[in-house]
Amino acid sequence: MVLSPTRWHIFGPNGRQYASEEAMDVSKGGSWYFGFNMAGDISEELVRGREKLFVDHFMRREKVGLFESNSVSDADIEFYARALQRPGTLRSSFSYYRTLPIVRSDNSVWGQTPLPMPALAIGADWGYGAASEQTLRRVAKDVQGAIIERCGHYPAEERPNELARWIADFLANTPSATHPAQRKVQ
Repeated sequence: MVLSPTRWHIFGPNGRQYASEEAMDVSKGGSWYFGFNMAGDISEELVRGREKLFVDHFMRREKVGLFESNSVSDADIEFYARALQRPGTLRSSFSYYRTLPIVRSDNSVWGQTPLPMPALAIGADWGYGAASEQTLRRVAKDVQGAIIERCGHYPAEERPNELARWIADFLANTPSATHPAQRKVQ
């Protein structure tokens, strides 16, 4: 989420874009779904009509899924599955992965100049842990890292209050670009 290009940049779970090659390399423990999601129309055709199965698999998988499988209900899974059934939604969701090579190229240029504003990197101890913070430190000077405990890959679903608290505290204690002296000390 970007609140203003001169003031705030909050990186979410996609912070691993600088390390995407490692995450995509199945021979080194990476995830198969990067290639599947990047495959083009075939991935959409294989998921179409099976959206609930697709969502349920990724939410409840043992590696990098939910920490507590009951933190997302069957009704939640149905909600996400119905959303994926809307026209263009599958293509859009897969397009995130299909653009990773372009994003990597862009980041190699944009990352040459470190972000001057404070940045918050939030990870989950049963998700990618400190990887978001490590990645963000490659491109930002002032990084605050946070790890949400007892949480998998989906902090907004599993630990919404903790996620909101980290974001609210960061925003409340970070100066604006025009008034850097306003930063509060915790």
